[in-house]
Amino acid sequence: MTLDEFLKKYPDSTMRAAATKKLRNQSLLNEIAREDSNPLVREASVGKLMDQYVLTEIAWTDENQHVQSAARSKLKCMVCAKKLDFERKIRPGLHVAQHLIEIIGRTAYVCQSCGSLICMNCAKRTHCVKCGSRKFDIAIDVPRSDMIKRLLRQS
Repeated sequence: MTLDEFLKKYPDSTMRAAATKKLRNQSLLNEIAREDSNPLVREASVGKLMDQYVLTEIAWTDENQHVQSAARSKLKCMVCAKKLDFERKIRPGLHVAQHLIEIIGRTAYVCQSCGSLICMNCAKRTHCVKCGSRKFDIAIDVPRSDMIKRLLRQS
């Protein structure tokens, strides 16, 4: 099924969001997450996406904060598959030192060449899985416009 067929079959955004939650076709989910006009439908699609590159793009370029947040919550390191941290919030119940160690290890880094995401621990000891580069920047501090340019270069 193509995106056009999906839109014709489910013209109402509520129906599209419900139908999206049942989809398994990753290429259609990618298209919906990038192109659907309704943020609730895009967010439902993000919930089913597995492609870390598409999730990265959506996490930095979608115009809706909720869709971006949903994509960021699913991002994992390309090397070790550890969940990445984009916010510096202290979680309740953790000793400050434990929390700092955890945040530092899970801090998201971005490849300077292709925009792939990797955790700090892996960035220190390996190369980018996608392009082989060994140059990474911290993703939290990368200005949005630079991240968007990198993502556009890789597609």
